Amino acid sequence: MGNHDQHRVASRFGENKIDLLNMILMSLPGVAISYNGEEIGMTDVWISYNDTVDPAACNAGPDKYQYTTRDPERTPFQWDDSKDAGFSTANHTWLPMSPSYREVNVKVQQEVDGNSHLKVYKRLGYLRRNLAWMKGTLKTAVSGDVLVIFRELKGYDSMVTLANNGGGQQTVDISRWVTCRWRSLGFIERFR
Repeated sequence: MGNHDQHRVASRFGENKIDLLNMILMSLPGVAISYNGEEIGMTDVWISYNDTVDPAACNAGPDKYQYTTRDPERTPFQWDDSKDAGFSTANHTWLPMSPSYREVNVKVQQEVDGNSHLKVYKRLGYLRRNLAWMKGTLKTAVSGDVLVIFRELKGYDSMVTLANNGGGQQTVDISRWVTCRWRSLGFIERFR
């Protein structure tokens, strides 16, 4: 979903969609590749022309650099709330730090009670070790604003992801699609 040539997922789709999109990514088969900072919900950073280092943006000039720059999504990873977010001890970093690094960083998200983007991401990574997710078949369905992703493997509990892209609570009956045994882990219960 993200890479060093595209705006960060949280900037493209909204900060309220970070966990939703990570859930979809981690529920699909194959290698789940996340760009640096997607696991904590980092957003793009406005970079002035004077701070721009992207060659294409520098060559575009001060009036047009913002249309070609890839610097906003390339800012340093945010480890903690110390100087330069714990990324560097140099006098300054290659690109400026995000102004939100004191609130959006690994340390804060590890210490928060309940769910944080990082905790959700780590638990999804843990769930990917389940054989149904590693070797199971993939089925998808849509019910209203909810994308339903089924990972099934005969003899194992099915893994079902319900990704609600709507604005409110929705009820989805998945029994018509499930062919293997399953048990509800529940997102809230599972991710506490």
